[in-house]
Amino acid sequence: MKEEYIEDLISVGKRLLNSGMVWGAEGSLSRRSNEGCVVITGAGARLGYLKRGDLVEVDEIGMPVEMGGNPSTEAKLHAAIYRSHPSVGAVVRVAPNFSTALGAMGFSGISGDLHVFRRLRNVARVPSYRPETAGFAGAVAEVLGDSSVALTEGFGVVAVGSSLQEAVDEVESLEMSAKILYTYKSLQGSPEG
Repeated sequence: MKEEYIEDLISVGKRLLNSGMVWGAEGSLSRRSNEGCVVITGAGARLGYLKRGDLVEVDEIGMPVEMGGNPSTEAKLHAAIYRSHPSVGAVVRVAPNFSTALGAMGFSGISGDLHVFRRLRNVARVPSYRPETAGFAGAVAEVLGDSSVALTEGFGVVAVGSSLQEAVDEVESLEMSAKILYTYKSLQGSPEG
């Protein structure tokens, strides 16, 4: 595993913690390596405090390449996205407060002329119920064909990009948009949409 991959993942984990997007062991990060594998955070890793030992290299189906590391329980989600979208270089799955609340509300209340509302309408959405044959990983991979960020009901945000920095930019943009929507609705006297 190259040092640049390790440094990239550690740096992005700190960025997410500093911007309030992660806490504890919630979420997962990965980036494609030049060797045809993926470097992903390990099971139970705390994204804001990552160390070299918290990272695992996995193959195209999410299985560890070497003995000793347990990848995130979300490794199959990451693997499905990489298989479906060869141009994706990084995947971020986190549960920031306002975005996750918006997803749990079923995306209600998105209307109006503010630019932020147009941004929210362009976010891919994954409902909590999908046909059993699709599975969550397949459903997310499918919707990310038309968008770089997906908001799920009850599971937070999944964002992709050519780099980890680009994927985190998508998460931060969505979180700020969701926060503005909440503030807008609160000022109207209707925070529940």
